[in-house]
Amino acid sequence: MWLPALVTGTVIVGTVIADGLCPSARASTASDRYNLGLQYLKHNNRAAALKEFNAAIAIQPEYVDALYQRASIYCSLEQGAKAFEDCNKVIAADPQGKRFPEVFTFRAQADRQLELPDKIVPDCTKALSLGSSNKELLYNLRVYGYRNTGKVKEAIADLTTLLDKFKVGNADRLLRARSELFEQDKKPEKAAEDLYKALAINPRYDACYEQLARIHEHMGKPDKAVEDFSALIKINPDDEAMLLERGQLKMRMGRYSEALADINKCISIDPNLTSKMYVNRAEIYTKLGKPDLAAQDKAKAAKMLQRDL
Repeated sequence: MWLPALVTGTVIVGTVIADGLCPSARASTASDRYNLGLQYLKHNNRAAALKEFNAAIAIQPEYVDALYQRASIYCSLEQGAKAFEDCNKVIAADPQGKRFPEVFTFRAQADRQLELPDKIVPDCTKALSLGSSNKELLYNLRVYGYRNTGKVKEAIADLTTLLDKFKVGNADRLLRARSELFEQDKKPEKAAEDLYKALAINPRYDACYEQLARIHEHMGKPDKAVEDFSALIKINPDDEAMLLERGQLKMRMGRYSEALADINKCISIDPNLTSKMYVNRAEIYTKLGKPDLAAQDKAKAAKMLQRDL
């Protein structure tokens, strides 16, 4: 997400910028080049603006206004390392963010692009404390920081803020993200509740059914887990991996004939998916009193394992 930097400094009044013109040829000072960059930004021409800010900084390396604008553009281009470097220079000149409060937002974006979760949290927190107008973005970024530094409860709190205080367009995704955190926090009931809310928004959100199946089995509700897999398979009837998962679950429940049907269908879709299909079917055949068929499947499984070595 590109956040246009707040325009700072003096703008050249009356400068007209249109396609084909090159006003930078008439600009000689850092201030001139900076102001032309601002004009290009007003016309949403980031490439030309970046060129002018580069020129201004080449003339005056510590031109903080130009560094600030350039950091914003680098963020939009996902050039995190360059954005991070410019943000650091701006923050060194304005450590409290009095002139450039959004610089901490830009650096948080750069942190994310560089996958630096430990740095994201303090930058997001500082930007929020300065009254950033990009709160939704900052909470999302901070969730990433918290999740990847093992701060589960803090990540849950930020996701709750996003869901409760913002009209987010991806509530189903946020609910599933929170459900995963509730699982980590050993709160399976809350995790399941969030997954059902996500499915109410997006009934075809297949990852939710798979997660619910796992939760329900761990909660000692295998019948509910079967229902979850069945709902998922109804959406994707030829999902061989989920057919195998449901078949294995039914095996654990002692429902061998039903398990056999699932694994047979799985094999018919992709006979080379995994040797586990044949290992599982051999076990089922043994339980059903069909040792010859079990032996055949054991041989197939062994052959597949040998092939994969």
